[in-house]
Amino acid sequence: MDKENKLLSFTNLVELHVLSLTRREYRLPMPVVRKTIEFLKKEFGVKRPLAEQQLFTDRADLFIEKLGDFMSASGSRQMQPRAIVQGYLERIERDKLGAPLKLYPLLRSLKEDPDQKTVIEIDPNIAFGRPVLAHTGIPTAVLVQRWQAGESIAALAQDYDQPVALVEEVIRSESQRAA
Repeated sequence: MDKENKLLSFTNLVELHVLSLTRREYRLPMPVVRKTIEFLKKEFGVKRPLAEQQLFTDRADLFIEKLGDFMSASGSRQMQPRAIVQGYLERIERDKLGAPLKLYPLLRSLKEDPDQKTVIEIDPNIAFGRPVLAHTGIPTAVLVQRWQAGESIAALAQDYDQPVALVEEVIRSESQRAA
């Protein structure tokens, strides 16, 4: 199979999302991420740690929750009280067993918008895993295509009963992604 025909699974997408958050948003060095992956595979038998394990960060290390506190997942086994670990990699909705169900991708850097909401969701069971407006099932590509065809953001917001600011954000985000 040539490179152009390779597709990513939903699990691959979740792994890329977590890797992007750890590297770009939280600026964690790649050796910390690698140690975390190796540690979780070896010590806990986790096959795909970035997708299967809920990870937390203090912007210097990666942690897993254990007995109400956080244990360093990069191999030191150091425990941190819950209050110290602030940055949660929580843009993934998980089932009771921890398997990823939905992904809410970042629309902007967390530095630009630290209170960013879950506007777009990717769910392998909705729209064949294509990005949709969260909780609506409306494909984001439809909004962008209609806007590119000349419809106003206000008209789109009215048609889909969505706030104008949300439609603007989706179009901005999807247009940047396509560029």
